Parts: sequence; structure tokens; C-alpha cells
Amino acid sequence: MIKKLTLMLIATSVISITGCQNEKIEQPEEGKRTHRLIVNAYPVSDTKTSVTAVSGGYQVSWDIGDQITLHECAPEAGEDEYDAIRTYNSEELTSNDILDNKASFVFSTMEDRTAPQFSYIATYGNSYAEYFDWSEEDYLYETWAETFDYSGEHLDPHMVINMNFPTEQAPLKESFDPYADLMVSDMQVMGEQMTGEASFRFARLGTIVKMTLVGLDDYAGWMANEMLFAVGESFNIPSRIIYDPVLHKYVHAMDEEARSDEGSGMPSELRIMGENIVINEDGTADVWLRLPSGELTDWFRLDIVLSDGTNDYDLARFVDLAKLGKTLVFKEGGMTTF
Repeated sequence: MIKKLTLMLIATSVISITGCQNEKIEQPEEGKRTHRLIVNAYPVSDTKTSVTAVSGGYQVSWDIGDQITLHECAPEAGEDEYDAIRTYNSEELTSNDILDNKASFVFSTMEDRTAPQFSYIATYGNSYAEYFDWSEEDYLYETWAETFDYSGEHLDPHMVINMNFPTEQAPLKESFDPYADLMVSDMQVMGEQMTGEASFRFARLGTIVKMTLVGLDDYAGWMANEMLFAVGESFNIPSRIIYDPVLHKYVHAMDEEARSDEGSGMPSELRIMGENIVINEDGTADVWLRLPSGELTDWFRLDIVLSDGTNDYDLARFVDLAKLGKTLVFKEGGMTTF
């Protein structure tokens, strides 16, 4: 199912986004000029990256160690089309980079190049950008149009963002796994290369979920070492998301295509390593997840491995939502509890 993503902009040079990649920026070739770039990132309601319990609920905010990735697309810069996109990773945030819920990310080596037009999009999470220079009759273009349910006038050239969705997550006791978050910005088009400072506002792909477990009184003080969250065919936990910054749409790209075959019945699963999750004295525990948005209408199952430090014990709970007449709604860009 195609999801529409609304991204909010501020001033004349604002976008939304966040990205976390570990690879180092390659040093420019000798003789090429570089410059510093500061990207100021502002949150839209719930943004990044840590969840903190506050009076009346939770606050989501940027955190020390966060990074974003900036994709710079300049297909007419004189390079081969496969080199049209340059990717720059920011330095990690320090405490001095976060002020009043605004984060200032520094890019220390932005290679200087010229072109009649530059397009920028930023991401948080493991991502890579691709550039397509296609005609309306190209097979790739037809495939893209079908994927995004597009029937408008021909769009070319084009940049698409691929984001890896983490199907293994490690939530903290009072927070989701920040490395499981995915955020993306609108695309900003400029007549010259971005320099100095720019401001972005971020939008989240999917939702943060807090699932509260109950009825575990006999296991108070035990630790939940590992969990498996499995869902029925009404909901998809993808391994990859493809985002189109022109259409402001994203789609799920499933590696396990067999699951979408009629009658396959293969469940979609999320593995959770929860060594920080301890069962409370009242038999409850909060489990944090990062999920795509959408509606779960048929069933879900939670398998848990509990440990008292010496012994392990396996528990499982199956919930037939269809039989109960209930639907779980995972709200786009926000926080969901159940």
C-alpha cells in the first residue's frame, strides 16, 4: 500500500531529515577545494532520537552521537551519471551542538563542484541514493511509475532514496532503539552548491511504538533477553523502504517477495534484543519498537525469552485481532501505544 508523506519546510531553505551511517567521508582529490557546511535540524513534533519520560508522556529529541547523511545530486556537473550523487556524512553531535531541541550538524569536507542545478535530500538511518536519467518509455521508468502508482507527466531526471529498515532492534528500558529510526527530508533545489548554513525540518517514516506487557507477576525482576514480534498478512514489516523525494511518497520493498504471493501465509517478523528490559514488580513491562505505519487487522504474536540470571523461560502470546474485532493503528510519524 502506498503511503503519502507530508514534510514541513521552514523559511526558504528548509527541509526535513536524518541519517546515520558509519562509513568515513573520502578525502577529496588533491587540488579540489572543500568547505564546511552546517545543517541546523529542527524537529516536527516527535523527531529524533532518544525518548525520555516526562510529566504527561514522553519527549523525543536529538541526542549526542547522532549523525545525518546529506545526498547532493548534480547530474550536469560534468561527471558520469553514476557519479551524479555525492554523499556526505556529518560529524557526530556533541552536547554543544544541541540547543533548545535544535541540532547543528557539521560537514567538514564538502567537495566543491559547479553545476547549473543542485538537489539535496538528507536522511537519518542507513540509506543510499540513486540517480536515474530515463525516457518515458524506459523499462525502469515504467517500473518506477507502477511502483509509486504514478500516472502524471514524464519526470526526468530523478533521484530515489533507498533506506534499510532494521528488522532486528535493541530497545532500551524507556526508549525505542534510536538506530532503528528512519527520517527523510523534502528535496531542496538550488542554483549553486549549498554552503554556509542551511535549515532542515525532519519527518519520520513510520512510527515509534510502546507495547505494555501485563500479567507477568510470577516473573517480577526477571529480564527479557530476547523477543520475536510476528504479525499476520494484513501488515508488512519490510526490510527496505524506497522513498521518492519528488512525489513525497514511499513504498515498502520486500526482499521476501514470496510472502506477498497469494496463499503463502508467511508471517512478517521483528526480532528484539531486550537485555535492558526488566519485568516490574506489578508484572508489567514496556517494550519499545520502531515499526512502519499502517493498520494491523488480523493477528500478532509475541515470543519472549525470560531469564532470572540462572534459568531461561519461554513465553508466547497470540492475539487474534480479527476475532476480537480490534485493529491496531500505527500512526505515521508519531508514537503509538497499546
